[in-house]
Amino acid sequence: MSRATAIARKTTGGISRKAAVIAFTNAVVSRFMIIALTFLGARYLSADQFGVFSLIMASASSVATLSGVGVGVVNNSAASRHYDDDPAFVSAVFTGMLAICLILSLVFALVFLPPVAAIDSGYSNLKLLGILYLVSALMTVAAASEGLAYGVRRTGTMLVVSLIVLAIAPAASAWFMIAGGLTGAIAALLLFRALQSGLLFAALMKTTKVRVIPIRAWPDRERVGAVFVGTSLPLAGAAVLAAPVTTLAMFLLQQQAGSAQVGAFALAYQVFLMLVFPPGAMGHFLLSHLAAKGVNPRAILRRVLGYLAGYGALGWAVMAGATFLMPLLTPNVAVDFTLMATFGATVLFYAVSIGFNNYWSSIGRARMVFYGQVAWAVPIVVVTFFGAAQFGALALAAGFLLGSLGQLLMHTAIFSMQVSR
Repeated sequence: MSRATAIARKTTGGISRKAAVIAFTNAVVSRFMIIALTFLGARYLSADQFGVFSLIMASASSVATLSGVGVGVVNNSAASRHYDDDPAFVSAVFTGMLAICLILSLVFALVFLPPVAAIDSGYSNLKLLGILYLVSALMTVAAASEGLAYGVRRTGTMLVVSLIVLAIAPAASAWFMIAGGLTGAIAALLLFRALQSGLLFAALMKTTKVRVIPIRAWPDRERVGAVFVGTSLPLAGAAVLAAPVTTLAMFLLQQQAGSAQVGAFALAYQVFLMLVFPPGAMGHFLLSHLAAKGVNPRAILRRVLGYLAGYGALGWAVMAGATFLMPLLTPNVAVDFTLMATFGATVLFYAVSIGFNNYWSSIGRARMVFYGQVAWAVPIVVVTFFGAAQFGALALAAGFLLGSLGQLLMHTAIFSMQVSR
């Protein structure tokens, strides 16, 4: 009996608890580093410097999201289905997708350069381009490697790498920021991304049969192309409406309410991301099981949605309660209870939508993820555009809330219609 078949039999009615715990722990640890960077920046940078740093981070993340074209999902699905029988094809997918993504990183870094250059950062256009490309390229390599790791069941390796990064990066980042201000913060961001992507990539190349072999990817270009068209392009469309929409809204907020309000939103947003990242990363774990041979994806989804709803409700409470800790951690950046509680409600709706996103990808209907992102993105831009001048960061948070609710309602309606057929 093959490894995939054995896993399928174990996961038809559920998911391995040990593997799930490891995946969840890795998600928490890996996300903590971004939270640490954000809080260290809020503590050691001025309010305006932190606003600039937040915009640069958001822009680099947007470039990575756009250029990533669902690389993690593609590698996860390909490895889950084909690693046992055809590791050479998994290598071809990994190589081909990574090459496409790295080229796109440069293209989108050039696209994002003008608005970033308009910020009073003190950096030349060439330096800003280098920052955007390096950070986004490293994030792309990390996303590709993480997807592969989930597909070949190397969650333990991911956790070890995350713990190593956690042991090194926070202390180094604090030193960089204290010594170098904004420049030190950017250096800390580059260090974290380099460690995160480099260590995991090297570990996977050493411990699996997957290799980066461009000459092997070319003969399989038709199969790789089919994967790209069927999964990557719909997810790329969704990516256009993910981090880039948030970045656009942050620029609107900056223009109408100033950098300090951007900093307040960015701080609340990072707490939000900290809470939704574990179920998001667990979504990769879920996808690797939904895409396995012989499982009942609807049964798995129904069970998982209950867990996600419970987690989201807890996240709402944590988000609101975190308001009272902020003055102690980040005295230079002010956030209020209304802002945090509004984001907290978003955690609930967004967490449940994660289950649907991975279900659609696993059954070859990734376009549903794109449709959900449309329902999510429109309220964010509209509410921010009309409300930022009066309500500041709260307008953008309210847009997130309405968008996440709309996204969840769309997923629920389509899934219900599919089940009733």
